[in-house]
Amino acid sequence: MDALKTAASDQMCCTIEPAYLTAVRKSNLLKIMLKDIRPDGLHVRQQKTGKYQIFNWTPTLRALVARAKKLRRKHDSLYLFCTRTGAPHSTSEFVSMWCRLKIKADLLDLHFHDLRAKAVTDAKHTHGRDFAQALAGHASGEMTDAYVRDDPQRESVEIRDNQIIMCCNRLKQDADFINENGRGERI
Repeated sequence: MDALKTAASDQMCCTIEPAYLTAVRKSNLLKIMLKDIRPDGLHVRQQKTGKYQIFNWTPTLRALVARAKKLRRKHDSLYLFCTRTGAPHSTSEFVSMWCRLKIKADLLDLHFHDLRAKAVTDAKHTHGRDFAQALAGHASGEMTDAYVRDDPQRESVEIRDNQIIMCCNRLKQDADFINENGRGERI
């Protein structure tokens, strides 16, 4: 289901895709500054540890950052993701934007941190635990394992051809149940 991508504004698309690609926490994503866009990659400061992670440039990451830079902004904004006045988004502003998007996309159980969990899960399955741990910036493999979601009842997110496709298994099962019964009540 492409509901999230379809319902998202350009600004939200520009935060969702890099969040999945880099597995960066929401708080770190919102604090990325233009000076963090460097020739060797995107430098992101982890607020929990104070350390920087460097995400080497890939064609996809470069395109996502270029798209985010083209969003309407004041000339003197220091932030990659900012309000129209150039200030960084506060957590409460971003949560409000996310909630409006979830309602519009009819994905009420989806949380922004699910993108991080999906990124870590996909990284572990594709490249192994060490890669997933490095991507997430975790100090231990055990923390990385805590993020991995192999439970089919959990929400999942996939990116295909740079588009986000939401697969909310629990919501789909509820919809199938309602369709089979013809009523919206549980037995």
